[in-house]
Parts: sequence; structure tokens; C-alpha cells
Amino acid sequence: MAKRIFLTSFLSVLLLSVYAQGTQLLFSNVQFGNVTTGKTDSVEVVLSSANGWPLNIKDINLFGAAFFFKGDTAFQLNGTSKSVWVYFSPKHNIQHSAQLIIISEGWMNNRVNLVDYRISITGTGVYSDSYYSSTQNLSEEALKQALTTRITQGYVTLGYNLARDKMFMEIDNWKVNGRGASTNTTQCIYTGRMVTGYASRSAAQNSPNNFNTEHTWPQSMFNSADPMVSDIHHLFITDGQANGSRGNYPFGMATTPYQNESINAPSKLGNNNLYEPRNEQKGSTARAMLYFVVRHGNQGNFLTAQQENVLRQWALQYAPDSIDRKRNDDIFTYQKNRNPFVDHPEFLERITSLSSVSVPLSKRSVSISRNKFEFTRAGGTARMDTLVLELALSATGNSDIAISNVRMLSGKFQVDTFPAIVQAGQSSFIRIKYSQEFFKLLLKDTLEFATNDPLKPLVQIPVQVEYYPESVTAQLKPRMALFPNPVSEKLNITLPASEKISQILLVSPIGQQFTFVGNNEPMVVLSLPQMTTGCYFVGVATSNGGYFFSKIIIVQ
Repeated sequence: MAKRIFLTSFLSVLLLSVYAQGTQLLFSNVQFGNVTTGKTDSVEVVLSSANGWPLNIKDINLFGAAFFFKGDTAFQLNGTSKSVWVYFSPKHNIQHSAQLIIISEGWMNNRVNLVDYRISITGTGVYSDSYYSSTQNLSEEALKQALTTRITQGYVTLGYNLARDKMFMEIDNWKVNGRGASTNTTQCIYTGRMVTGYASRSAAQNSPNNFNTEHTWPQSMFNSADPMVSDIHHLFITDGQANGSRGNYPFGMATTPYQNESINAPSKLGNNNLYEPRNEQKGSTARAMLYFVVRHGNQGNFLTAQQENVLRQWALQYAPDSIDRKRNDDIFTYQKNRNPFVDHPEFLERITSLSSVSVPLSKRSVSISRNKFEFTRAGGTARMDTLVLELALSATGNSDIAISNVRMLSGKFQVDTFPAIVQAGQSSFIRIKYSQEFFKLLLKDTLEFATNDPLKPLVQIPVQVEYYPESVTAQLKPRMALFPNPVSEKLNITLPASEKISQILLVSPIGQQFTFVGNNEPMVVLSLPQMTTGCYFVGVATSNGGYFFSKIIIVQ
């Protein structure tokens, strides 16, 4: 895809530009459009800093299925640019969305910005074949109904005799179906026993071969009626005794001691009256059962939630192979319908229940871009007046995330904006600010908020910002005299004669602040209140806008 996204940092405002055929367009998201499932498309995201202002990229995270990215996740932009490639590789024929969160820190124009940029990404997966076009963007009950309609349309009922003839002589005949036999050959799905050299279905069924046809969904559940009794998608060739042993028992994990072990092995009929096919058959059996309930309904209420859970596990563990796909194609030749769970096993991911009305299970999950705000810088502008900190919240489940009780525990920062709700599949931000013309050397606080994510009911994000202006290196020279040091009661502060002291700030090791009014003279004697012993930062502001910094040790 000939598309490049340009991200520029400017006063914590996100500017996105997409260049297509030489034309610059403003974008707030990336749209891949339609991409065939199993294929991969890509977009180049180019990050740069405005006018050469420094921008540190601390981390990059992408939230959303079917998307991934490649590139460095931590780097500095200083008049340069950097590319990150985002890829879309869909498995489902639905619209997908994702959030690319870029965690950054930067400073410009008297501001420090610790902000998270968001790029919303969308793309739609489409199937290359048109057979399942009616399932586009559907899930749960709507998808189930669409599949029922699709595999019923044009269905040809063969009748039981013709269906079995096709199985024994073509579809499951290893001489005909491409499995390499030189004579008519077929195999019991449960025991693995082979029969070879038979001339007809009757010959395979009669002694000494004694093969039969297994109805995976027991025909007693639908009174052996058509079209169910002759639907080859759930019919399989079996040993007669194994067929009788399975009977109409439901499928599941068999427990010991096994019943009729010599007849069924390596399949098992458990002491718990559950029939467990051998591993080679588990996936095919599962997909046959799941197909049946979609095509014909839950006849006799045979498919329980417990049995469905086991079948889903087998379908996932034993994925369709070339034999399953060839059998599906061959059945389509005669019945004119397909098993959707052979063609697209992923349909099961979009249908919560086949044995009952399908409703998605609520999943509330929030991903948080940072576990702390931490910023230390020496060499910025001489005066700072604003700190902007943003925290990205991404609702990564299928339910909205509620945000409440947002507050700063120490009150040094103010909560600027926050979302009451983060919609499922989307991201939003909590923004906190600190605005004061006289810059504080050290600020500590904690952002706290509540969510309805059961794993994150209460979130606390520590905040610590340290900033030393550009003039610190020069001004830490002994141009400001502090004595005595250590000090306990009175602190003498002396500046060059041309300076006038307007304000003094002392900051404790834990961020506690003490502010004193100056006397507009180059020297002042400060009477200290009761203060905890420790090493304190000292900041002195002058009437002409200058700043002086040092440290003292206070002993009480």
C-alpha cells in the first residue's frame, strides 16, 4: 500500500499527514480498506519532531487483533524522522480496529509534555471465495443464522442408499479419493481397521468385512428422517461392532474403566458413558457435530453445553487437514453444500454458543500506557510554566470501560480531562496539568482512578518530575552563597550585588515544598520552620526573572 503517515509533535497536539500521489492530506487514523484473509498489507508510519524540537519516544504499543508492527520502540527525534511499519493480516471476514499508542516526552516553549499519541487503525478482512459472502461482518446469532441459510440453499438430498454408495465407492474410498490405494480401500474412523478389495458397498458391509455407517449425530434423535439421515457431512464409515458400541452416547473424555475396550480401541467408551474417538478422528467428529446443529438444529437436544465445550476443544486442537478439505469438496460435488467449520474454523471464535442462543460473553479489560510518569531533565529553557501529562487508556475487551474517581492524591497536579467511558476497541486519555510561572525543581504526586475492569478496580500511577533549567550549569557555581550548611535554624542566602531576591523555594527529598517571600535585596536571612532532616533543593527567583539553584542539608 503506497501510504505514509507522518506524526509530528507540537505542543502535545497530534498532527497526522498522509501523502498519496504527492498530495498532503490530514488524517487522524489509518484505513487499510479490504484485505483478503491470509494476506498481509502494510503502512509506513513516519514520526518526526516539529521544527527540530526534541522528542523522546519511550515506547510504542499496538492494541488490536490482526495488526502488528515492526521497528524500534524507543528512540529520540531531534530534527530527524523514524519509520514504524504497521501490518494488517486478517483471519476473519470482519472489520478490525486497533489503537497504536506512542508514548513520548518532549519540551518546547516553556512546556514539558509527557503525552501519548494515538493512531486509530481500521481494516476489513474479506474472503477470497464468494460462498460465505453473506457472513461478512457478522457474529454470534446473526452469523449462525447466516450460515444456516447458506448451507441450506441449494442443498441436494441424496437419500440414504445413494449417500452411502458415494461414501464407500468414492468419497471415503482410498483408491478414488487420492489417498494412494490401488484397490477399493476404506477405514473405520474409530478403530483404524482397514477393508480392501471390496467390489461394492454391500460387500464392505457384509461378512467378513462387517463395516457400517456411523451417524455422528445419532439418527434416533431425528427418527432416521431425511435430510438428516443422508447428510454425508456427519456420516462416516465404521466397524460394525464399534458403531454399535458407540450407539447414541454423547462425545466427551472417557473415564476408566473403559467399556467394550477390545471393540473400540484406540477409541474409548468410558465408564461415564461418554464416547471418545481416537485422536485422528476427534477434529472431524467435532466439526461434523457442529455442522449438524447449524444445518439441522439441535435435534433431540443432543448437543449440550458440556458436550459442545469438548467438541470445540477438539476442533481447535485437531485442525482441518488436506483430507478434511478434500472430503468437504467431494461432498459439495453431490450435496451442493459445505461444512463451514472445515473451510473457516475461525467461525467458532465468533459464535459463543451453538447449542443455545449465542450471546457474547462480556470481557472488560483496560490496557494502560504507563505504570508511572517519570521525567528528569537538565538544560531546558530558563523558565517553565506548564507541565502536561497524558495517560492513554485502551479498552481491549469487548465491553466499554468506565472511568471514575479520578484524582491527584497530593494535589500538586490538577486533573484536566478524563473520559467517563472508553468504548470497546477504542482509546482515550486522562490528562493532568501543572501550571505555575515559577518552576518547581521537584514535583511528586500520584494519579488515582477507578475502572470496571475486574483485574484493575483501582489504579495508581506515580508522578515524579525533575527539571533543571538551561542556566543551571552556570548558576550552580558559587554565585549564590548559602551558610551555614548544614543548617538548623537560620539560613543566610547571598547573591551578587546586582540581583534582588523575590522568592525562595525549598523542596524536601519527598517533594514537600516550602515557599518564602524575598526582600528584594541581594541577601536575606531565612528563619526555617520545623523541617525534616535531609538534603533539600534550594531555588531562588530574582526580580529580573533569573534563577539560582543549590542544595543544603537541614538538621533539626
